[in-house]
Amino acid sequence: FIADTHLGEGCSTAPTGYEANDTDCYSVADLRRTVSRVNELKPSFVIVGGDITSSAQQTEFDAAKHLLDQLEMPYIPVMGNHDIWSYDQVVGDRTSTPAGDVMFAQTFSDVFTPFMNFSDGSFVYPNTSVYNPPHKCNSSFQSWRLHAGG
Repeated sequence: FIADTHLGEGCSTAPTGYEANDTDCYSVADLRRTVSRVNELKPSFVIVGGDITSSAQQTEFDAAKHLLDQLEMPYIPVMGNHDIWSYDQVVGDRTSTPAGDVMFAQTFSDVFTPFMNFSDGSFVYPNTSVYNPPHKCNSSFQSWRLHAGG
């Protein structure tokens, strides 16, 4: 289980909008070391807990996926609160509605494929969308169930 990677945090471009080539920061270095160590441990699969990004910017999702794809086993990413609303310290909210759920789904869609045909179990990914009255928009929520056989 890997959690709270907050990719983009501590990077020099983070306050104005994380740039994917900004790799001289602790969040990128930490995730690189973590991926390397997990590969040494060789688990069957990895769950990547929420707050994968620091501020739900597409560049952060892309950089996180690039690093997580270096895992030598399947992984299941899970959204956290930092992965929902795209923002930075200069502009504030970068979108008028929460858009991180859509960016998350687009970025990681191929990652769920290996789990769809689990040999001794099942994997269900029934995402739902509900109206969010305070923000006057629909919000999507990630929901999944993994049942291992046995």
